[in-house]
Amino acid sequence: MAYTFYTSEVIDIVQVTPMVKRFFFRIPEMENFNFAPGQFVQLDLPIVSKITTRSYSIASASTGNNIL
Repeated sequence: MAYTFYTSEVIDIVQVTPMVKRFFFRIPEMENFNFAPGQFVQLDLPIVSKITTRSYSIASASTGNNIL
């Protein structure tokens, strides 16, 4: 299975509780990032670690823009 990778920018981080943060990403190269309930994204993180790819559930409704 081939994956398509896009570069994204973190545009906001909200501290929800002492242990939970919400991250907001923008994908500049896409006008709209539409997704379905239950869909997830995989982030290939630019860190030095044994695990650099992580899966995250999208916990918001699609807004018809390039922010998730």
